[in-house]
Amino acid sequence: MSANIKDVAKNAGVSPSTVSRAYRFPDKVKPATLETILAVAEELGYSPNHAAQSLITGRRMTIGLLIPDIENPFFASIVKGVERITKQRDYQVLLVDTSEDPGEELHAARQLASQVDGLLLCGTRLQTDEIRSVDARTPVVLVNREADGVPSRLIDDHGGSMQAVRHVHALGHRSVAYLAGPERSVASAERARGVAEFAAANGMAACVLGPFDPTFDGGGDAADDVIAAGATAVIAHNDVMAIGLVQRLGLYGISVPGAISVVGFDDIPVAQMTSPPLTTVRIAGVELGEDSARALFERLDGAAAEQEHAVLRTRLVVRGSTGPAIPAP
Repeated sequence: MSANIKDVAKNAGVSPSTVSRAYRFPDKVKPATLETILAVAEELGYSPNHAAQSLITGRRMTIGLLIPDIENPFFASIVKGVERITKQRDYQVLLVDTSEDPGEELHAARQLASQVDGLLLCGTRLQTDEIRSVDARTPVVLVNREADGVPSRLIDDHGGSMQAVRHVHALGHRSVAYLAGPERSVASAERARGVAEFAAANGMAACVLGPFDPTFDGGGDAADDVIAAGATAVIAHNDVMAIGLVQRLGLYGISVPGAISVVGFDDIPVAQMTSPPLTTVRIAGVELGEDSARALFERLDGAAAEQEHAVLRTRLVVRGSTGPAIPAP
């Protein structure tokens, strides 16, 4: 016969409610007690019954995570961070790829609202009133999007893009182009704003090109516009676009960074493996996922969040895709 919660409690010298708390709210159990309970549970081969827990707690023990593009490696790091936290709480994650489609995202969010205890909307393309309509159905935490009354975990997109343009300015570049991502992407708009503000304050010519698909092909499609714009430095909405741009420029015989410097955004794992290795603005995706999941569980537990809209800092990582500007003849 398989072990049950009472067997674990008896062998661990605690009450069944403490065993339940160890799985549902491990942060509320003393570390030594938690270690003992988990060790006994493993020895007895005990695993909690999700169906029974749902009946007792009224919870489904599942959260939903909506991401705009499952093919972009950056979102994989967020998923990893979310799952680290949900595993500690013995929760499952329902993952949905919305394919950068706001209509599909809204439909999925409304469908999931009745099936999960809460939702994480990552890089959402929804309008503010749509976000609130979903939040009225189930608790929501936004990942890199801000809306009044809805908790969020944000990236310093504006500051990150200013780091990028400051870098190419220091290398002597006086003309910069920003490759915009999806039209409804708030992150893309903030990154464009950072480029424009630094450029205006420092005598640089700046332009925004796009919007383009935030994909490898989208970056390649931007190459003709980059060449026509005459910019000597380019900051792309994300790394995948930047890599696509570098590849297409190479096909045209245009050297990176010899003729054009390119900066990405995210620091996905492949960024350091490209030729040349990509200079990029690093975002700690795993940390962002962890913080976002914690914020959602705070809502589910009825705890007051320390910060409703916490901001994750970014850091420029300089590699081989940026270099000194070629002096004008």
